[in-house]
Amino acid sequence: FDACAAVWVCLSRLYSVIVAWCQSRQRNIQPNVTKRKSLHCFCASPPTRTLTMATAPSDVILEQLSTQLTAMGLERVFKLEVAEVEQLCTALSIDTDALLRLLVVYAKPHAIPPVSNFYVGAACRGTSGRIYLGVNVEFRGSPMNDAIHAEQFAITNAMVHGETGLTEVATSAAPCGHCRQFMNEVNTAKSLRVMIAQDPPAPLSDYLPEAFGPHNLNASYFLLDKPPQRKLVSSVESSTIPSGVPAACIDAAVQGAIKSYCPVTNAPAGAAIVLADGKVLDGSFLENCAFNPSIAPLQACIIHAISNGYPLADIKAAALAQLADPAVGFTQQTAALLANVAPQAPLATITLTQQ
Repeated sequence: FDACAAVWVCLSRLYSVIVAWCQSRQRNIQPNVTKRKSLHCFCASPPTRTLTMATAPSDVILEQLSTQLTAMGLERVFKLEVAEVEQLCTALSIDTDALLRLLVVYAKPHAIPPVSNFYVGAACRGTSGRIYLGVNVEFRGSPMNDAIHAEQFAITNAMVHGETGLTEVATSAAPCGHCRQFMNEVNTAKSLRVMIAQDPPAPLSDYLPEAFGPHNLNASYFLLDKPPQRKLVSSVESSTIPSGVPAACIDAAVQGAIKSYCPVTNAPAGAAIVLADGKVLDGSFLENCAFNPSIAPLQACIIHAISNGYPLADIKAAALAQLADPAVGFTQQTAALLANVAPQAPLATITLTQQ
């Protein structure tokens, strides 16, 4: 019995040693496991990056920015030219990254979120050096997919103004998966830096790992690339155009279709709006490989209007131009959204032939 007890004690001690050794090994390899788990999903920002009040822009610097923009006549402008960017950086003694972050905070109150009451600002810098601002825009009474996200606004704003690539996108809050997917459509997505509030800049790939992109659908070009030459001919009779929709509006809608980004669906579509002062602004279909984050032509027109300082109540007429039998059509969506934002505005629908 004593011999059995002694053997049992030895085995127990040996078991304790083995368990302790295994636990030690587990602790040694834990950092690698932690690193593996830190690959956050596309709908959440990196857990190690946090915003503290100590690093947030002060009211003083924001007031200085506001004063400078007002003095330059830019208090409601959503696009800054290179010279204006340099002038602001010099006046405020900051670099362009810091200016982007300030402009995000400055833009945020201009958001139009009647449904969520959640205000978001965004700013992106083009390869040209110009800066484009964006805000979220919601439409009470319309489907949620009519809403425009701030990052979408900023990028569409860049496209409308002829930008050919982006280097940074800054936001006031972590971009949702919808917006990360939209950013991934840009031709400079592989080198694009993302700045969330005061977090350190990080590549888009950190926020959208193992991304699905236009290359997965064999896209021949990317968002902000020069679109392929298209010859689109409208085949509408003047007698079918509603009263109040001028020829200039129809021509602009056709031009919007020509500038469309649609490498997968090959369904060019454009829209145009006439404003109270007679100005005509166009908008183009901006396709997304994930489909849902796409920007419809009238949404692009709305972005164009807001970025030029126009309230949506100024829309007096609109036109939509698309193919006769498109893979993706906008007739119902355009009519419904226009009826919401400008119920008195007539809408002309133009059929295009692609030659």
